[in-house]
Amino acid sequence: MTMKAIEIPSFGDSGVLEQVEAPVPEAGPGEVLVNIKACGLNHLDLRVRRGEFPELSLPVIPGCDIAGIIEETGERVVIYPILACGSCAFCVEGSEHLCRDIKILGVHRNGGYAESVVVPRANAIPVPDSLDLTEWATVPIAFLTAWHALVSRANLRVGESILIHSVGSGLGTAAVQIASAGGARVIVTAGTDEKLEQAMRLGAQETINYRNVDFTDAVFKLTKGAGVDVVLDHIGGTTLVASVSCLSRGGRLLCCGETGSPTATLALRPLFHRERNVMGSYLGTRKEFLDVLSLLGKKTLKPVVDASFPLERAAEAQDYLEERHAFGKVVLTV
Repeated sequence: MTMKAIEIPSFGDSGVLEQVEAPVPEAGPGEVLVNIKACGLNHLDLRVRRGEFPELSLPVIPGCDIAGIIEETGERVVIYPILACGSCAFCVEGSEHLCRDIKILGVHRNGGYAESVVVPRANAIPVPDSLDLTEWATVPIAFLTAWHALVSRANLRVGESILIHSVGSGLGTAAVQIASAGGARVIVTAGTDEKLEQAMRLGAQETINYRNVDFTDAVFKLTKGAGVDVVLDHIGGTTLVASVSCLSRGGRLLCCGETGSPTATLALRPLFHRERNVMGSYLGTRKEFLDVLSLLGKKTLKPVVDASFPLERAAEAQDYLEERHAFGKVVLTV
């Protein structure tokens, strides 16, 4: 049997994406076949397509954020996207995201731009029908990354202030809700007033249009010169450098991506003089994923779907994401 799938046969722009008839994968011991109903897009998909993971074997089917139905049981599930070895010290202690042999669906193994996927049974998490599967497909990377960064790494506390960059991204829309629900004072940046207005409806309290003002100046004005307790940055480069200067004494910056630039040059004295902390944050554990799914199922947090495209229009969907039109997530429906 065959299925429709979108493959990356060679690295390049969205034009390299190719619709193919691929064999339906077969589930082995401890695995399940999931009929995909929706797959959320991430900037990680773009990085895979551009060739930023040269160790990958091509062709590969991209897509990390998968929601669907288990073929054998009919259960509605969302897929935990991390494939871990299960035996290294990190896996044994429950830190699968730090596995020494970590694999990510849609990166190191075929993912969700297809009609079906095979995953370990433990990675297919049943979800309620309080959200449809298109909404569930927005969850894995964005909400897991935001939760791990803000709750586990930053230990964001009630009354603290946080600066969230690029609030219109999937990660941004997740983070603003998590921070607001946790009782923080939420300051956000975006490049349009429309996105900032939408962010206010998600729980942001103060907004900065970085195209109109210098965000560092705006942060110090809003905090009366104190700076913010936490910054969430997934852009990198000069944005990260400026973000460090926005931190209060003892403040924490969480670096969880590099959508703008993979490098940054920091001045050291302001770090140690003010005991500022710059921390890396990467995805999250299965336990954290279950916590996030529970809150979404109860609608304490909510997915934000900007646009959906049918599977065969995957190239158009990636262009839409890359051009930063979206507020929230872009999803492929199958």
